[in-house]
Amino acid sequence: MQEYITIDYFAKRLRVTVKKLRELQGFGWISIEEKDGKLLIAKNHEYKAKFILRLQHFLSPQEISDVLSHRNVARLLEEMRIGKPNAEIEPSHERAE
Repeated sequence: MQEYITIDYFAKRLRVTVKKLRELQGFGWISIEEKDGKLLIAKNHEYKAKFILRLQHFLSPQEISDVLSHRNVARLLEEMRIGKPNAEIEPSHERAE
């Protein structure tokens, strides 16, 4: 059976706001459910959310969606140069499109 935690506790553990988690949900990257009047997130989404939050420093939302839908994430990230220790990657908000 899936284990859930409250969205407030989840946000506290990740050191983000509930609004930020809602943003991730808006992109379809995580699921927030309502049960008995409480907003809950599956506990196993914690690592996925951490991964997404880290990717947001380097990639655009479309690129993150591509990464999350890719079967071989490690290979894709290496192709995008995130996996290379000395790679110079500009944050996505500063990149020229």
